[in-house]
Amino acid sequence: MDPQNWIAFGGFLLALVTTVGGATAYLHHTIHAVVDKAVDSAKSELKGEIKELRDETRANHLHLTHRIDGLYSQLPRTAQEA
Repeated sequence: MDPQNWIAFGGFLLALVTTVGGATAYLHHTIHAVVDKAVDSAKSELKGEIKELRDETRANHLHLTHRIDGLYSQLPRTAQEA
């Protein structure tokens, strides 16, 4: 094979590798951006759900505390009241 053909073939391979490498880097960056956006969205959604559960738990705790206090107040205080 003629040396100029080798040089042309080498240039072609270099262009091919550069193009494929650039496309791969772009695809990699795009995938990371999409995944990061999805993760941020999921985190935000979970934070909202956690807040709702905390609020619900606090409300249930208060309700049960008042309920227990009411039941406790109905118990006899001394042996004579029983």
